[in-house]
Amino acid sequence: MTKKVLRLLHVNSQQGFTLIELLVVISIIGILSSIVLIAINPSNLLKKARDSKRKSDLQTISEAISHYQLTHDQIPEGGYSTYTPTGGTGTVTVGFSNQPNFLQNLVDDDLFTKNPTDPINSSSLNYKYTGYINAYIPAPGWQMCGGYWVTTCNGFMIYTFLENGNDPDGFIYNFPAGHPCVAYNGQRAVGPGGTVMYLVKQGTVAY
Repeated sequence: MTKKVLRLLHVNSQQGFTLIELLVVISIIGILSSIVLIAINPSNLLKKARDSKRKSDLQTISEAISHYQLTHDQIPEGGYSTYTPTGGTGTVTVGFSNQPNFLQNLVDDDLFTKNPTDPINSSSLNYKYTGYINAYIPAPGWQMCGGYWVTTCNGFMIYTFLENGNDPDGFIYNFPAGHPCVAYNGQRAVGPGGTVMYLVKQGTVAY
């Protein structure tokens, strides 16, 4: 094929391209370009790059939270809401990176120059933070498992969803014996659009 293309491209001093030759060359170039694009798959490369940034960001945020905790002897507020669990005690603080003032305490302490954000930072793809301060939670959102998990939580978790749903670092459920959700153990925590959860946590949290 290469020799044929070169012959088509050869032009002597007497003769230029014919219309058919030009069409054939353009068609071949188009086919080769399509093959290269399929092999490279730039969309998947961009997804993997964003996922790599998400993993790196969450590790960095986790370290900053730990630093803040050492300095202030408490975890930072999420920036979205702080409340006492329904029917429980203690405090839960929540934040989302697509909302203003996400982990503002870390910015105020100069641990970040600006509020951390997910590469896409939409309503479904954003960084989510939950902090627990002596939080006794009788029903932490697992009603669909047919029961409740009762525990006292101290710590925090920060998580997001990776666009590559098959990422090997995706979160896999591993509930303790007796938890009403043990049937989910071994399954990946699938998110919207085939994404998978990526979670960083410290202390005792509701996962």
